[in-house]
Amino acid sequence: MLPPELYAAVKRIEASAAPLLRSSAERIVILDTHVVLECTLWRLGCALKAGRIVPAASHETLLELAGVAARPVKQMLEAEAAARALTMLERWGKLIRMPSKDMLTEAAQALDSENVRCRDPEDQKFLILTKAAANICGVGSTALITRDKLLRKAAKKLRAAERGGAMLLLPEDFTE
Repeated sequence: MLPPELYAAVKRIEASAAPLLRSSAERIVILDTHVVLECTLWRLGCALKAGRIVPAASHETLLELAGVAARPVKQMLEAEAAARALTMLERWGKLIRMPSKDMLTEAAQALDSENVRCRDPEDQKFLILTKAAANICGVGSTALITRDKLLRKAAKKLRAAERGGAMLLLPEDFTE
């Protein structure tokens, strides 16, 4: 269960996040939760901080990030983990763009009609977000960055169904 202060932070971020709009100037990236947690380790973190790429997020991906970030590590107390997660969410919220709920619904329906499903149902939200971002910004400026094998397999199926689609990258393969 997500602590109430983290759920409230997700709602604040959603209310204040910039919308994801069509723009030829931005490269949009969808980062799975573990990549977000590790992104300071790669060129990806530098590109995020410099604003050279823009991450997209949805309500569902923000909730997952909050839940994973709030898990205590080693001897960390739950309160410390929640405080760390809150700080991370607030920083993340300043970077992200969010597609409208209508765009996410349209993307989910398109994935259903194309029969593109991740074998891990918890990761379907990243495919939906990728599809929505690609529909809004174009496939050439959208990338899904993940190490998750089941998510990568589903993303490859999406690329095949669309004869192209958003780019699929490992974090360490990201280049500007």
